[in-house]
Amino acid sequence: MRVLLVYDHLDVGGAQTHGLGLSRQLMRAGHAVAVASRGGGLAGRFAENDVTVLDWPAPRRSQIIRLSDSIRRAGKVLRAWSPDLIHAHAVLPGVLFSVAARRRVPIVFTPHRSWRSMYLGADGALLSWMMYQVLRQRADHVIAVSEGYERELIRHGLRRERCTLARVGVDVGAFDAVPSLSDDSARSVGTIGRLIAQKGVDVLVAAAAQVARVAPNVRFLIVGDGPLRDDCIRWIESHGLRHRVTLLGERTDVPALLSQMSVFVSASRWEGMPAAVLEALAARRPVVATRVLGSSELIEDGVTGLLVPPDDPAAMSAAILRLLNDPALARSLGEAGRQVVESRYSLKVMAEQVMDVYRQVVTRHVDRT
Repeated sequence: MRVLLVYDHLDVGGAQTHGLGLSRQLMRAGHAVAVASRGGGLAGRFAENDVTVLDWPAPRRSQIIRLSDSIRRAGKVLRAWSPDLIHAHAVLPGVLFSVAARRRVPIVFTPHRSWRSMYLGADGALLSWMMYQVLRQRADHVIAVSEGYERELIRHGLRRERCTLARVGVDVGAFDAVPSLSDDSARSVGTIGRLIAQKGVDVLVAAAAQVARVAPNVRFLIVGDGPLRDDCIRWIESHGLRHRVTLLGERTDVPALLSQMSVFVSASRWEGMPAAVLEALAARRPVVATRVLGSSELIEDGVTGLLVPPDDPAAMSAAILRLLNDPALARSLGEAGRQVVESRYSLKVMAEQVMDVYRQVVTRHVDRT
């Protein structure tokens, strides 16, 4: 089967990491894989795995006027590569490719974030409802990355038979070399993610300031890049944390980075299924995460990690200090988290579930035509 993965960009992120792992499994199973996007830091990683990397100028939000040109170029990609199936990991690019395909190629969508959580405020319910209706109209099938998101999709009108749960998977073996925590492990707190509003880095910096007041020997690592980098520097400066917080930029050596962290923090305001949290659990790191869709499914509070409300620096700092001051609890949570990942979030199992969806969708499409 020839599978075309569609993204808006290939900068480092959970959806892109998911696609990289999925493409490896697809290639091993004998499928041909291509990825279309406007490019980004992970493009080379896809190419290294023999995935065909296709240039497609996905429009940014400020470039909606270019939609017709994007559809035209999507058509050129489809004619040049001739996929049997399109798998869209971002909704707008997926919709544009579905228009270009004119129903001749089936399309599967995997949304990686909850619009109901994203669109807050007076117009939030209407905006999220509109996004789900677009998905319902355009998708031949939808893959949900978490149980909570599957329920949300069905609640917004997607028929149950057109929705399949395939939890995000992680290559657990890639984290085997990360050493377990010990009583003399360096006291360091870290996060990995794009510097965007969703990830709540401003909340983490505010929590770091509270931790620093009572634990002066703790350092903080922020891994990732994005449009809020300059804001992040300003937040760090305003809290007097210049010598306590290190911005490491965009990196791909995740196991090595997790080895440097004694506590991992996810301050997200919304999620679908956070790949960074999965990787931290696979590395046996104790996790403090916000109680949002995806994270609250991964983490059982007090058993596999600690959950705190979003946008609450005080609760976050208290949870971080609890783990720093109780190495036995930190180790226990880390080991329990690893066991959950091994039992429920296998990359191989996820890929097999996705490939089964592909086969069903292609068979239905052939029967219709």
